[in-house]
Amino acid sequence: GEPTPDEDSQTEIQPELRHSLFLSRLLGLLQERADRTPVLLCLEDLHWADSASLRVLNLLASRVTGARILVVVSVRPEEAANDDTAQLPGMLLSMVRHAHVHQVNLSPLSDTGTRTLVSSCFPREGFTAEFLDLLYRRSGGIPMQTLEYVRFLVQRGVIYEVHGLWINRDPEEEDIPNTVREAIQRRLESLNDAERLLLSLAAVQGHCFSGTLVASTLSQSLTRTLRELEEIGRRTRLLESTERGFRFAHPILADVFCKSLPESVRRHAHVRLAHIIERDDPGNIQSLAHHL
Repeated sequence: GEPTPDEDSQTEIQPELRHSLFLSRLLGLLQERADRTPVLLCLEDLHWADSASLRVLNLLASRVTGARILVVVSVRPEEAANDDTAQLPGMLLSMVRHAHVHQVNLSPLSDTGTRTLVSSCFPREGFTAEFLDLLYRRSGGIPMQTLEYVRFLVQRGVIYEVHGLWINRDPEEEDIPNTVREAIQRRLESLNDAERLLLSLAAVQGHCFSGTLVASTLSQSLTRTLRELEEIGRRTRLLESTERGFRFAHPILADVFCKSLPESVRRHAHVRLAHIIERDDPGNIQSLAHHL
């Protein structure tokens, strides 16, 4: 029932109006779902979100009072170092002022918790207490860092398998890097230039990616591409197979590889992927929109 803006004013207000309509429809959709059944919305790694996504979450936090909606967000504020997320600390502070918003600060794992996490990564293990103590001291009980160290040590042969039992050799202090970023960087050193390019082009798709799209991007056979990806995953544990393709062992790896490409190459890869998707899977609107 709103009057249509005249031609002169339409150009000026259209972006704002479009954004407001989008937010209204998004919140309306969530509310409709919540009216039928409770809704749980989980958002991981908010510190990597763009500014538009942060605005949506901030608005959602102020509108869900009384609705059967639970929003669970994980965030590491110390990772908010880029222009998009510079506003994150202030936004979090404003959100917790709402009575229905609760902030839970998680403490690192204890030494026992770290041992349990490491043990869960292997079917059978017989690690020494000295090795687990060293791993705990270096990781500080932070789960992500613990797992990255484990992957690094498997790749370096400090952790190895004997007749189905995973054990460790006596490690030196220098066997375990001082930081998880150093561990990731040292894992990447084993890749040759062709493998780095392969994973960088795969990372343009994101954390999860299609081997078929990687092969098309490189204009090489699918069999060869899949064989190379499987071999890299087996040797380095930087990625793993899934039912739908592949995924990097951690989203930060996809980010590292993608940003290793020069901006012009990265842009060209996005455009090429969009053309391939448009040709082979035109109904995949979400991927087309992302790459275009």
